[in-house]
Amino acid sequence: MTYRPQTLVLYCAFIIVGLAAGSLGPAIPGFAESTGASIAATGMLFIFYRVGYMSGSLAGGRVIDRLRGNRLTGFVLLFIAAMLALLPFANSLFLLFGSVLFLGLGMGVAEVAGQTGIIRLHGAGVGPYMNGLHLSYCAGAIISPLIISAFLYYRAPVYAAFRLMAGLAALTGCITLTLKSSGAFTKDEAAPVKAPAFLVAFFAAALMLTGAAESSFSGWLYSYALHSGLADEGLSGILTSAFWLAMTCGRLLGVYLVGRFGSLRLLFVTSLGAVFSLSGLLFFPPALGGLWLSTILCGVFQASVVPLLFTLAGERRIVSGAVAGIFVAATSLGGMVFPPLTGSLMQSAGLSAFPRLIAAIQLIIFLSVLGILRAAGKTGSVKDLPADEREVF
Repeated sequence: MTYRPQTLVLYCAFIIVGLAAGSLGPAIPGFAESTGASIAATGMLFIFYRVGYMSGSLAGGRVIDRLRGNRLTGFVLLFIAAMLALLPFANSLFLLFGSVLFLGLGMGVAEVAGQTGIIRLHGAGVGPYMNGLHLSYCAGAIISPLIISAFLYYRAPVYAAFRLMAGLAALTGCITLTLKSSGAFTKDEAAPVKAPAFLVAFFAAALMLTGAAESSFSGWLYSYALHSGLADEGLSGILTSAFWLAMTCGRLLGVYLVGRFGSLRLLFVTSLGAVFSLSGLLFFPPALGGLWLSTILCGVFQASVVPLLFTLAGERRIVSGAVAGIFVAATSLGGMVFPPLTGSLMQSAGLSAFPRLIAAIQLIIFLSVLGILRAAGKTGSVKDLPADEREVF
């Protein structure tokens, strides 16, 4: 079975998550104006967003093992719609931070539900679908700033964009609740998957560091290019957009390659390629050509690491809802902790610390992947599961 409606709904859910995540940054000036706070104070919302996201990931992982996946996904999309609709009424930092905290909570649950749902639907053939799921997130994150820019261009209130996104989330949630489900897990199926703790730790470490590398590189690329004198403001912004475009193309390419080469081989190649993606900045004098090369290669190779890790974990039968929650929280933790550390290191040790730190993180990711690949053969494959255990959504 292809489970086309259920798969499309999960893709739509990830588009909604990407839309919501990508809208927060461009909307900060509007939030600052409505709350009467400074830009710096308003920017603290990202801390509340990340805390909510990690909490939702861990809590959602516990819940997903005991409920119908479509029911949880549908209700959490309605919850996200409600939080997006509330943002226009946040006229103080207290209300803004509270709304963003609960928005992150819902988005964390939605990501765990999507990750586990796509694995349950497609079993051993989940690879291309997992890459498509993460590609959907990228699509939402790319479209969201364009929506806000369009509203601002036509002098419409930026909050109208949040109402539009809230409507899309509510519509997707209602459609999700109408889908058929094969039912909730039995008591035995709800039991945690018996996976070696060290293997789960390797996966979590690789995911945390991948989130750190993506967030640190994308977050500080603009400043590195500008303050190193390699690019002006306009070109620095183009470089940042090029990184996300390369990430999107890499995930689109991964949809095809994972089906052709398998998750094990492709994960090895992509994680190794990510290590050498900073070569243009590490081994040659600082030059715009080297910066462009490193930006594109880093985006392309980094793109499929997270979906491949989830794919491999699904194939090895170690992804229960609780484990998926840990994985999503680890990824979010890396994205929250490492960018400020990167900025501090660049300030204290100089701009050259930027490519060195990213390359070091990529190297540790590769070493974690080697540990995963060495241990992966000791666990069972999802191919061994009866078909009815892979049809729960």
